[in-house]
Amino acid sequence: MQTFLTALLGVSVAMHLGAGFWNLRISLTSDHKFHWYVFAASNVLLACSAAWMLVPAVWNAAPLSLEVELSRAAAGVFMLVALIPFRSVLQHRRQIIHAHEHLLQTMRDTYYRADQLGIIEVASASCETIIGYSAAELVGRRLSDFYVDPAGRAEMLQAMLAGGGSVVGFQSLVRHRDGHSVMLENNAQLVRNKAGEITGVEGVLRDITGRVRAEQQSSELGRILESSVNEIFVFDAETRLYLMVNKGARENVGYTMDELLLLTPADLRPRD
Repeated sequence: MQTFLTALLGVSVAMHLGAGFWNLRISLTSDHKFHWYVFAASNVLLACSAAWMLVPAVWNAAPLSLEVELSRAAAGVFMLVALIPFRSVLQHRRQIIHAHEHLLQTMRDTYYRADQLGIIEVASASCETIIGYSAAELVGRRLSDFYVDPAGRAEMLQAMLAGGGSVVGFQSLVRHRDGHSVMLENNAQLVRNKAGEITGVEGVLRDITGRVRAEQQSSELGRILESSVNEIFVFDAETRLYLMVNKGARENVGYTMDELLLLTPADLRPRD
């Protein structure tokens, strides 16, 4: 029994030291779960060693030898010293997790992650502002359910594959909860495992409906002004340089738009 307990202490110390060195080498956000399993197992063994230290005799057996008694005391001291960095590691990890959760709750754009079948796994709180569904309502549903065009998701995946596994500024029209359409800008990337296999997709969505509508209105206004039968001259109030001259006016004065950008009304009509 004494030999077994002594061996148990030795294994515990070795595992704890080894796991400690591993955790110094890997980041707190690492997905190397094996290292954390070893670290947890070493603490279980260390607790066993501490219990052994507190029990004066095992099953009412005779007092242990001086070497074993000293190893008990060493186990207790080592436990106290070893648990200090372990507590610091856990506290740091909790701070990181809290920061991530706070970011997901407060960011204006929407972060999402879906598996390889397009089933949503994570969505930030801002999704409710953008498409009217809460994060809890989105989790478990398919991304394809929200596209106005059923082929929208397939087109995005094709664009991602063509772009080396990511897209920037990809626009998709999705359906809001109340039925109206929302234009979203998607910056996304494929998620792969260590073997390089695609396991899902993650990205950030931004509502650009207002911007797209303003651009369309501006484009439409420009088309109307350009095709107007009346001559339209627009110039800067301070420099008097022309900003826009429609087609009818350009044909009348005989200048191109590039030339007119360097002229003022006084250059065309000195008397005015």
